[in-house]
Amino acid sequence: MYKRFKKYKIQPSRYLKGRSMEIELLMIGNEILIGKTQDTNSNWMTKRITKFGHKVKRITTIGDELETISDTLRDILKRNPDIIVVSGGLIIG
Repeated sequence: MYKRFKKYKIQPSRYLKGRSMEIELLMIGNEILIGKTQDTNSNWMTKRITKFGHKVKRITTIGDELETISDTLRDILKRNPDIIVVSGGLIIG
């Protein structure tokens, strides 16, 4: 079971022994920022994440610009969450 963790050099005890993880959600989409679409994804995810005993530390919503996305991801990585969940950002055209 732990072979897949060795491949990625992840310490399995950190994730598999009942430890509560700190999670950040990144919601991407201009349609959310202008009010055209309601962000139901972060609500849905947060309910499930907390149900399993983990903690959502921050939810960030940004537009579809590549530079904004990369800058925001860098900022999130500096805070060192256990998991980053990204939703949206499907730019077509």
